Amino acid sequence: MEKHLQNLKKEIDQLLKEFLEKKQREAKKLSPVYGDLVNQVTRIILGGGKRLRPILVYYGYKSIKNPIKELTREQLLSFSICAELFHSACLVHDDIMDSATIRHGQPTVNSFFTRQYGQKTAEGLAILAGDLILVWADEILTKFKKQFVLPIQTLEIYDKLREEVYFGQTLDLIQ
Repeated sequence: MEKHLQNLKKEIDQLLKEFLEKKQREAKKLSPVYGDLVNQVTRIILGGGKRLRPILVYYGYKSIKNPIKELTREQLLSFSICAELFHSACLVHDDIMDSATIRHGQPTVNSFFTRQYGQKTAEGLAILAGDLILVWADEILTKFKKQFVLPIQTLEIYDKLREEVYFGQTLDLIQ
């Protein structure tokens, strides 16, 4: 089983890498500044993590006896990175709120940009980086919603998950 999980993680890492490389190319065409922002996002997302969330999405789907639409392994893994992107966005925002400077042994996005632009601008750029990752998570969800019939419960669960994360972060800040 452990070998299977390692292979699953490698596949997820590869899909994330391909997705982020595409986003880097698109951003750099628009402006080098956008490229810098996407490079930092890419560095943080690919810089570590166990990929538990997409693995849980994968196995959650596999546990359904009669899915509305049968997804291939590649389709399911492509969809599952939505969860990893959402989590990464939350971590970028959490690092700002906690004034964290290191994550997975690397500078956080806000810490990286502080050296270049100062704290105020760096925090703004880190907020934008986290928001950009949220947009990409929603982009993947929307793509799958259009291509495949996703049960309404899938979307409701995702919305509830996001809401509860934000409420949880609120408690973390005020307690």
